Amino acid sequence: MLRSPQSTAGTHPRNGALGRADGPLIAPRVTNRLRVGDVRAMTHSAQLARWPEPRITDARVRVERVHLSIGSVDAVHGVGVRQSFPPHTHETLAIGVIERGADRIRYRRQEFIAAAGTVIAIPAGELHTGEALDHRGRSYRMLYPDVALMRAATIDASRAHDSVAIPNPVLHDGELARVLTAVHRALVDRACSLAMEERLLRALRLLVERHTVDPLAEPVDVRRSRAIVLLGLEYLHAHFADQVRLAELANVCGVSPFYFIRLFRRGVGVAPHAYLKQLRVNRARAMLLCGSSVAAASFACGFSDQAHLTRTFKSMLGVAPGAYRRAVHAARWIE
Repeated sequence: MLRSPQSTAGTHPRNGALGRADGPLIAPRVTNRLRVGDVRAMTHSAQLARWPEPRITDARVRVERVHLSIGSVDAVHGVGVRQSFPPHTHETLAIGVIERGADRIRYRRQEFIAAAGTVIAIPAGELHTGEALDHRGRSYRMLYPDVALMRAATIDASRAHDSVAIPNPVLHDGELARVLTAVHRALVDRACSLAMEERLLRALRLLVERHTVDPLAEPVDVRRSRAIVLLGLEYLHAHFADQVRLAELANVCGVSPFYFIRLFRRGVGVAPHAYLKQLRVNRARAMLLCGSSVAAASFACGFSDQAHLTRTFKSMLGVAPGAYRRAVHAARWIE
């Protein structure tokens, strides 16, 4: 549904960046090595073409990037968001609470409804969608912990696909919902303290202990297929700005091009080229969040020119990159 971590492209903006409800207004962590979740099939890439374009609504979304002693976390507060999010992934764990309304999520070939009071938890790398259940939209509080914070919670980010596998993204856990809500409010109010940091780590541990499964319990052939897909994903993340060729990908993974596409579609839910396009937009968004110009982001992220980035960015997020850059650096709610 939303997104975040740290970016190495430039310096961090000040806490309190705000954005509009054209999509999750947080940048992904920029890294040359993939940190993905337990990637599995969810939808055929043809669904991307049928999914409606994001629409600008009159909802409000507030984004706070907070730096703690144990890491950084992005806190997103959405109020009355009617935005529909097409199939996408996050590069960090996304966890939060639905406060009002309801969200329809498509995840691993299934549909889930997150009603008010439920927790949403989506691992990094898991393809999913998000849309309001009705015209009234939904309000939510979401958190996106960075790698350092995940490690502080004893979740090894280098093996995130082994340690954070969540079969059901909608959790009916009242205690976890209460802890997350309290932590989120403290973060956006800048009431950061030792007790708040302890509660945040407790929330992450509750998630892992109660709602994750061990991927090693799966059949050997499933784990082998996932390993091939992860190799391909790592290559794409390391070479997202280059002209990636299918033969290169297949050779890195040790399989034929046809078989690689088949495994990739099954494991990620979209074809490699569609994933690469989204990855480039994610990287550009990270740079914009850190103050880079649209021209610099387009050049660094593999787009042919600024117009190419603008068209792609707007088709995915519903807002032009220039408008996005201005919104996330404005210290106010955007209606």
